[in-house]
Amino acid sequence: MSAPLSPEQVARIRELIQAVYHEQASSGEMDELRQWIESSREAAWIYAQFMHLFAGLHWDKMRESEGSPSPSKCAGSGNSPVLGFLGECWHQGISFLSKSSVFSVLVAIGLPGIILLLLVVSLVDQKPPEQPDLVARASVARITRACDCVGSLGNGRERLSAGIELGRGQRLTLQSGLIEIEFANGARSILEAPTAFEVRDGNAGFLQMGRLAATVPPTARGFTIETPLATVVDLGTDFGVFVGTNGAAEAHVFVGQVDVATKTMPENPLPLKKRLHKGEALRVYTPEGPEVAARIDTMSASSDEFVRNLPAALIEKTSPRSGADRSGERLIAAVDRRGGVADSRMPIGIFHTDTAPLSSDDSGLRDGVLLYSDRMYPVATIGNALVGAEYVRTFNSDKIDKEHSYNVTLTTKRDKALLMVLIDDRIGNNKRENMQLAVDRITSSFALPGEFVDTGFDVRIDDDRENMATLSVYGATVPTADASGKAKTYVFQSPAWPGSSRLHYSIAVMAEAPGGP
Repeated sequence: MSAPLSPEQVARIRELIQAVYHEQASSGEMDELRQWIESSREAAWIYAQFMHLFAGLHWDKMRESEGSPSPSKCAGSGNSPVLGFLGECWHQGISFLSKSSVFSVLVAIGLPGIILLLLVVSLVDQKPPEQPDLVARASVARITRACDCVGSLGNGRERLSAGIELGRGQRLTLQSGLIEIEFANGARSILEAPTAFEVRDGNAGFLQMGRLAATVPPTARGFTIETPLATVVDLGTDFGVFVGTNGAAEAHVFVGQVDVATKTMPENPLPLKKRLHKGEALRVYTPEGPEVAARIDTMSASSDEFVRNLPAALIEKTSPRSGADRSGERLIAAVDRRGGVADSRMPIGIFHTDTAPLSSDDSGLRDGVLLYSDRMYPVATIGNALVGAEYVRTFNSDKIDKEHSYNVTLTTKRDKALLMVLIDDRIGNNKRENMQLAVDRITSSFALPGEFVDTGFDVRIDDDRENMATLSVYGATVPTADASGKAKTYVFQSPAWPGSSRLHYSIAVMAEAPGGP
């Protein structure tokens, strides 16, 4: 399949068709039009539409010059008006198509089917809009899951939902949310808004813009994602594809391998090809605009940039599997985020350095809830004693910023509360002394080194299909008010770990220390 044509390319194709019709096209222009029609389905369709139009004009001119035919003339052989009309259409179509310029292009590009198409369209025109195209819309894929999706299927804005069948050529646009599509051959793709996507068949799609993560079973080997500049073909993989608004595309391989090739176009006559393996990625782009040959830059794959699983908590309401529901006893009065890194990630969407974190789940920590404001990473497992703890949905992107802080103000419903830091074990290469140092840095504005101690509890986060990140829980009992009775605010800072990108941490509060793990 070919990429959508730009307005400039469409204008050029129309100019070439006009020149051919009026027999003013040079041999070079005819070769250029032939290349467009052979390489682009859209260009071929534009050509067919123009030929239909010109045939109609030719027919009208004939009728004007000869006068309106009488009923007897229209009847033709056998006094049948239908057969007579068919005969006249056939003769006029042959007369039009016999023009040397039109005929030479048709023969050269080998498109005899266009002649039949023009004849059929001339006879029956277009079918009523309400008549379904059963062949084109036969289901080749299905929306299996959706999270707060607003978008459109072809026409109109609507809330998308699981169970919607998708046919060949079905275009899907997401303004917000996430959606999972399962193809007929078993491949599964998660689309993250904003995205424009078209289903090509039961094992392929076209990503015009946006972010997609694919999981491909052996039965769907060869699953293909096209982009405006490149084609990504699965060879037994989990991979991600991102297409920016300028058409530049990235391919990231998480498992297995893929083949990537740039599109063959007049400005890119020789495609570039590269095979990517696990952990590898590349970017395809045109440095000086669409008329310049595409280039490829290699880089490392980043699963952190793609949503690869839809958390159950966003798909259906999940109840705590055990432990008390503490939704009626709020211990956090306010959270103020200062500094941090701006970004655009689900579930919060576009955010800035002063954007406040999303509110924690009403029922507190439990399996399936999201721990961060900007990552679709659900809690996979949690100790029963921690279920229901109130928490702050920090920003995972702040891991690359050493100046951010979270100012957490407690209520004074109780004299004391257990403050907790959930620290990613990988920050200190799973060494307890390093994690303790990181926690000491995070709490240095209000606690002495070693005051926050390891509780022995862990929270596991499903951060991608290959990894379960473990967060160790450190805690300290603190007063909720100062000497004057005013609610206290605790400032959590960056661990500022040298040379590390594993600065993930979150914050939680409980009314009292839990029992042993």
